Amino acid sequence: KPHDKPKGWIINGNQRRIGANGRFVFDPTKIVDLIDAQTPYKTADVLLNCFDHDDIICITNEAGQTDDGKYFPASKGFFLTRQEWIDKFFGEGAKGAEKFNTPTEAGAWIRINPFQPDKYDGTDSSVAKYRNVLVEFDKKPKAEQLAIFQQSNLPISLLVDSGGKSIHAWVRVDAESK
Repeated sequence: KPHDKPKGWIINGNQRRIGANGRFVFDPTKIVDLIDAQTPYKTADVLLNCFDHDDIICITNEAGQTDDGKYFPASKGFFLTRQEWIDKFFGEGAKGAEKFNTPTEAGAWIRINPFQPDKYDGTDSSVAKYRNVLVEFDKKPKAEQLAIFQQSNLPISLLVDSGGKSIHAWVRVDAESK
């Protein structure tokens, strides 16, 4: 849409630095500001902000555990529309709230893309819209990961602390296919 603002007006002194190799340069001095600025969201907020009304979303809190103590999803999950999730489990006064809102060490898992109706096998071929991709770093401290995501200017829909060693970024791509 045409506008009367000059190119780059939103940046306003926050330009990304580019190194001699043409790649983005990480600025570690921004870490403290990012850590202080974190805002926790409720699950309903995540669903409302990352999915459309009729999207079919898969969530599970059924967990298994490896010998080294790492948790993993132990089922394909439950497939409901965004509105059904909010009405049944995550909205104000939801009758099933205790199923997902009771904190556990294992946590829960949500798939980042919506599924096709009646295709509840959890496979890539059942994805309805390739809306997001997951970006993570396992070999950097979490504070540095946050700073990299902030400075990347990627279209991030959500940042999630995995409870392990990384921050997961849901990056909006709206791809035509896998």
